[in-house]
Amino acid sequence: EACASCRIADQHLQKLLPTLAGRVCELLYLRPDDFAPRDISNMIWASGTLQARGAPVEPLLDIVPALSEFVVRLADAMNPYDIANALLGISLLGREMAHLDVQHSLVPSLTTALVKKLPQWSAKQIGLDLPQSVCALAKLEYRDRPLLVATASCLNGEGKLKRINDWSLCALMWSYTEVFKNAEFDDFRESLKAEVASRGFSEELVRRSQLGPDLWRS
Repeated sequence: EACASCRIADQHLQKLLPTLAGRVCELLYLRPDDFAPRDISNMIWASGTLQARGAPVEPLLDIVPALSEFVVRLADAMNPYDIANALLGISLLGREMAHLDVQHSLVPSLTTALVKKLPQWSAKQIGLDLPQSVCALAKLEYRDRPLLVATASCLNGEGKLKRINDWSLCALMWSYTEVFKNAEFDDFRESLKAEVASRGFSEELVRRSQLGPDLWRS
């Protein structure tokens, strides 16, 4: 996680990552009870962020399958931030992970936990963690209808979209116009389009939202 957060120079990352990845895998198997849901979520996010920055992918291929076992077990204990963080990391890893079948084991566990917990989420969590989760699913082209319907229901009407931040708005706009194009979301799409227009955002800025909140305007 420190490598991803501190933006360690690429030449140092090339040397550090294989050793760190090996040590993480060793600890995951030898001391599994030492890891909390937040630890697992952060490691998945860090793996995706490093991949997006062009880090060597081979060490990440070892870490993520090991982490997937923990997600299946701990998903119900994850809070909204943890779920959104993990989904973002998986989406940033993208096609590199597809052949490992990780998406099929990780994503359903997270989306099931998310839908179950959504009625208890705060307005802040709905405005940030929910759009991040939906955007991640859009990048993966993973269609979870209960989650998509719940998102549209939570955020449509009564000026709710005006209260979410710029990245969340653009991420939802991109997700529901480029990937989740079902006619049942037409009303929500129109609300998104109106709010995007009122803030003066370009199509390019909306498109770039798929990079995630940290890389969006960089």
